[in-house]
This record gives sequence, C-alpha cells and structure tokens, in this order.
Amino acid sequence: MAFSRFGAVISKKVSKSAVKRNKIKRIIFDFIRLQRLYEIAGRDAVVNVLPSVAKLKKEEIEKELTQLLITSL
Repeated sequence: MAFSRFGAVISKKVSKSAVKRNKIKRIIFDFIRLQRLYEIAGRDAVVNVLPSVAKLKKEEIEKELTQLLITSL
C-alpha cells in the first residue's frame, strides 16, 4: 500500500453532543493531515477516544496524539 489509513471511534460516552464529538474528530484528522502521517506507507491505525478527552483542550489532544501516533508509526 502506498499510503496509511486512519480511523477514529468516538462514542456517546465521550459526549452526548454530536457537535462536540465531531470537533474532537476534526482535531484528530487535522493533526494527521498536518503531520502528513497518511504518507507513511502501509500503516493502519484506529484512535479509540476515551471520555476524559472531552475535557482536554486542542493543544493537549495534539500532544497526546503526538505521543501516540508519531512514536508508534
């Protein structure tokens, strides 16, 4: 495969509001796009979001994603 695939699972336990869940999803996929992680060949990853993420700010979510995705890919 010439590219990587990513997914995000955000349940209603994270937030009852679809707007808040979609905002978290946009933060995750924007991070992946800006870091160009999709260009790494042949990796598949699913980010399963825990309810505690709803309390974090954008910068804190990106810091956690950096530790999770960049170090593991």
